[in-house]
Amino acid sequence: MTTENNVLSEIGELFGDNSPQLAICRNIINHLRSTSLKNLQHLTFSRLRTIGQSNDDAELLTVLNFLSMGKFSILVQQYEFLDEEDDDYITIDKSELVTAYKKGYLYHPRNGSRIANFKDLVFVYYEALVGKDSIAFQDHMEGQ
Repeated sequence: MTTENNVLSEIGELFGDNSPQLAICRNIINHLRSTSLKNLQHLTFSRLRTIGQSNDDAELLTVLNFLSMGKFSILVQQYEFLDEEDDDYITIDKSELVTAYKKGYLYHPRNGSRIANFKDLVFVYYEALVGKDSIAFQDHMEGQ
């Protein structure tokens, strides 16, 4: 089971006990533990910068990679396409994005047209993992 102490201990070992990465990670985990589950489903980079109290995008990105990959996977990285016609965001699969980078264009998720400037229209966001082993879920269950 993933616990807050496991995560913080490992990031402390990787970057140091007084590192900005550890402080950012601690701030994000505290937010996950104290926020309603329904408010943890669309966490943008900008919002995570504020939550993590980070002024350094590289440090924040390092922490987000740590929290979304590997053995802890507290956050799940997602992708969305901005449809400029109606200012609507459409979730897309990672496989669609991988194919777009290989081909040099993305097929519009709704109408199938080719979009060459897709890199300007695809955004990353994160969702908190809320399964039974997640930090957020554990804390919310303990509070009930």
